[in-house]
Amino acid sequence: MKLRLDQIHNVEPRREHGDIKGLKASIEDVGLICPLAVDNNGNLLAGRRRYQAVKELGWTEVEVVVLDAADPLKAFRIAIDENLKRKPLTDPEVSASIKEYDDLKRKLEGSARQGERTDLTLLQRDKVPWTQAQTAADLGISQPAVVKAIKIATAIEQHPDLAGKSGQAVLREQKRRGVGAITLPTSTYRTDADAP
Repeated sequence: MKLRLDQIHNVEPRREHGDIKGLKASIEDVGLICPLAVDNNGNLLAGRRRYQAVKELGWTEVEVVVLDAADPLKAFRIAIDENLKRKPLTDPEVSASIKEYDDLKRKLEGSARQGERTDLTLLQRDKVPWTQAQTAADLGISQPAVVKAIKIATAIEQHPDLAGKSGQAVLREQKRRGVGAITLPTSTYRTDADAP
């Protein structure tokens, strides 16, 4: 169900909204993923940052879920439940999501490995191979953050026991274990100096 913004009451923030530029950009890009929660009288129960973001974006109406909250204590519980009980993503979960997005875009758009010539069929279709820089731009993060996230996610894929650690701890453990270390050849090779 949709409500006009002027039909929603009790919208004053309980705390500072903080920077909502990222939230606004996300809503502009993919829409409002989670509707606002209001009671039968149109009082906002959950979603004050989302309300502020859509208001600043110039929306006149927004998708809402109406929750029966005749009991004031229940209304307050609903209002704080979203923040108290939700679990933020861990570093490894964020890293896995970034890697998954990058992998999917590369599958859909095509990509060239480092140092490889671009696939001619991609050029013929006027498609530019997908890069980590494009992933960074799409997700609104830096390219080094994408590189780091992919390293973390790859290390966890290779060693699932690292999943419970923070991102930095995963990278330290990866280095300690030598995951992805370059192995030098041990065979004997002939050089030009050895030629007859």
